Amino acid sequence: MKNAALAVVFTVLISGCAFSRPDVSRENWKIRTYKDVTKEDAVDAAREVIRLSDPDDIIFTTTPDGFSAVRRQLSYYVVESGLDVFVFEFTARETESGVQARIDIHERIERASFSTLGLPVTNIGRPQTSYAYQLFYARMDYLLGLNDRWQNCKDGGAASNTQAENLGLSAFCGRFVSDLSPPPFSRKNSQ
Repeated sequence: MKNAALAVVFTVLISGCAFSRPDVSRENWKIRTYKDVTKEDAVDAAREVIRLSDPDDIIFTTTPDGFSAVRRQLSYYVVESGLDVFVFEFTARETESGVQARIDIHERIERASFSTLGLPVTNIGRPQTSYAYQLFYARMDYLLGLNDRWQNCKDGGAASNTQAENLGLSAFCGRFVSDLSPPPFSRKNSQ
C-alpha cells in the first residue's frame, strides 16, 4: 500500500512538471500584424533586414506577396570546413486588422572537421527558439519607425558564433555575418 501511494505521488509530481510549461505555438513566432503600415513598406523593411545580415551573399526572388531570399556561406579553415544555407520566405498580406507579416526561416548548417574524421555533420531545419524571429521583427519594427533602437546580435543574446548557433540565431548572427546597422536615413518617417 505504501509503495502504491508513493507511486501515485511520484506520478503526480512528474505529470505536474511535464505540463507546467506553457504550450506556445511556434507558428506564433513567425507572424506579426502591423497597423498603419502598408504591405509595400512591410516587404521593403523585411527585405532590408535580410539584406543587412550579409549584403554580398543574398539572392532575392520577388513573389506576389513578398520575397524569397537565399544566403549561402562557405567557410574553410585548416581544421574545419562548413557550408551554411539559409532560406527566408517572407509574405505580407492585407487583412482587416492590418498587414499580417510572416517570416519562415529554413537552415542547413554543415560542418566537417578532424573531430568528425572529415565527414560532414549536417543540421537541417528551422530555428528551434523564438530568438531569431524576435530579432527579425525588432529590426523590422525599427525600419518601420515603430522602435527607436536597432537590435544587434548581442541584444538578441548572441555574443559569439557558438551562442548564435545554440540560440537559433545563425540566420542573422552566425559565421561571417557583419551584424550591420542601417544608416539613420533608412528608417521610415525619419527626417
